[in-house]
Amino acid sequence: MKAGAPEAVLSALGARLVADDVCWLLVFEWRRDLLAGASVASWGTDERTPSAAALTSWFVREADTDEPVLVADGAELGTVGRVLAAPAGDAYLVLGCRRLRPYVCTAAGEMARVATECVLRERSDAPALAAVG
Repeated sequence: MKAGAPEAVLSALGARLVADDVCWLLVFEWRRDLLAGASVASWGTDERTPSAAALTSWFVREADTDEPVLVADGAELGTVGRVLAAPAGDAYLVLGCRRLRPYVCTAAGEMARVATECVLRERSDAPALAAVG
């Protein structure tokens, strides 16, 4: 995997956050106009990450919030612990935590900007498949 690939970006961030009780991270690309999205990169324990449907429902419910970081009890999203989502452009950085640490919540916005920018840039640089017709 080349440096800067989505998985490498999240692995580096996850390795730094594991001591802060972060279990998993994912970048969720969000289409506000369609009220739909998908996970485009992840790090950590996959069986604990919420489904795309659970995240979509959460983001739709919170669409009008002014909060810079969304926080939910994991049980609301079919997982354990606490879940944070920080928006950055057309994506969210979503973090799963065993315990919510205030400084992780405070830093989530900046982490989201950097991580989603790297992940989405890497995806846009990838060659697209041409339609065969």
